[in-house]
Amino acid sequence: MGFALTIDGRVYTTDSLSIDESEQLEKECGKSWLELNPIRTSTEFRATVRVLLTRDHTPADIERILADFTVKSAMAAVEWVDDDLPTVFEDGLPKAEGGPSTTTSSGSPAHPGSGHPTSPAANGSATSSSSSSPSNKGT
Repeated sequence: MGFALTIDGRVYTTDSLSIDESEQLEKECGKSWLELNPIRTSTEFRATVRVLLTRDHTPADIERILADFTVKSAMAAVEWVDDDLPTVFEDGLPKAEGGPSTTTSSGSPAHPGSGHPTSPAANGSATSSSSSSPSNKGT
């Protein structure tokens, strides 16, 4: 879930943050960019607005704009928006919602068999499968 801020008549979104801007926010707020929430604290709101407005406002304008915010207007400026980032993870990897469940550490679907890789011709599949299991050569 990302957010959009409407500041001084312009809309700024989470996904428009550059890596440099994200890093600056992380330093100022002490949180990773995924944890940022501009309405959690005034520090996070102020830092987020300052970083975003640096793109197209002078330092004096930024301070004027920030001075005009109240808690109510700050909360009204923030809108939570859906982003296209995955929300379901398995084994630390994104998983398509409604996709098949995985039971192996490689993330490939588990299937019955000897555990040895098979060729497409051997299992009747038109696609190949990859295996991350170590080779048993020389044993």
